[in-house]
Amino acid sequence: MTTTSENSIIATLLSEQAAALARREAARREFVAADSDAIAIRTLLFDRGREASSQEWLRAGELAANAYGATLLAQATPEEVAEALQRWRMKLAQLSY
Repeated sequence: MTTTSENSIIATLLSEQAAALARREAARREFVAADSDAIAIRTLLFDRGREASSQEWLRAGELAANAYGATLLAQATPEEVAEALQRWRMKLAQLSY
């Protein structure tokens, strides 16, 4: 059976997780918007290059495709997860006192 203090800590941590998930969803929406723009611009450059038979536009499309491919998708590294876990362990220790 958990104590009132433990229930309070659990509630605090669940509230913090809900806030983190809300930030994650907002970041996801922003990422999707930016990703869509990047893909659309790349496509526009290639399409314009094909329509106009323009090597400059096609080269610009290739540069855009390479730049897009060089970016990494957002994903936490094991080190970043370990750092976050350490921060939350410290927070739990603070809440427990």
